Formats: sequence, C-alpha cells, structure tokens
Amino acid sequence: MGDPSTTTILLVEDEPEVRNVICRVLGKHGFTVLQAADGLDALQLLSRQTAPIDLLISDVVMPNMNGIELRKRLLESRPDLKVIFLSGYPEGMLQRETLSTGNTFLIEKPFTPSQLADKVKSVLGIA
Repeated sequence: MGDPSTTTILLVEDEPEVRNVICRVLGKHGFTVLQAADGLDALQLLSRQTAPIDLLISDVVMPNMNGIELRKRLLESRPDLKVIFLSGYPEGMLQRETLSTGNTFLIEKPFTPSQLADKVKSVLGIA
C-alpha cells in the first residue's frame, strides 16, 4: 500500500464533531473515509460495503459496542486488518493483549491533525 487514494478507512467515533474533523483531515490527505457512530453502526455499514477496508480507526469507549469488541469482531473475518484506537485514557487503561498485536496501535486524545495523518501513514506504510 502506498497510495492514499486507493485506501479505505473505517472511522468509528461517537462524537460527531470529532468524527467530522477526523474525516476532513483524512480526506485532505486523499483517503476514502467511511464513517460510523459506534460499533453496531460500523458492522451494519460493513454488511453493505463491498470494497475492502484497509484500516479501522476507532474510539475505544462508545455506546452500544466499544472499539475493543468491534476490533475483535472484525478480526474474525479480516485477520490482517490494521487498527488505530483513539483514546482519551492512558495506554495502561487498554488491556495489554489489545495492543500487543502488530496490527493494533494507539493515538491518545487530544492529537493534532498532523499527528493523526502521520500515524495513519506510518501504520499503512505510506511515505
């Protein structure tokens, strides 16, 4: 992977303002972004989505289904899916096994647009 224009990101964030800002930032960098308000919304969206998802960016704490459960469910059918968790909680709050896989990363809130873009590019291997 090396081209943002061929990359699809699933963004799952329950705060509409935060979701909109992240979507705009990623869109400016050329990524295609699908948006969902929580884990259940994301699963419904994916049931209708035919294009592959290259990256899941998800808040950890959300109503209905948290990011950790969503990740677990998605990895069952997409074991190579890369995941970036967004969290306002310190890394120690997330279970060690959640972050111990090579495909799961964390960016702590608050973050700047450039920090987010740099993290996404790094995880996806985009220069």
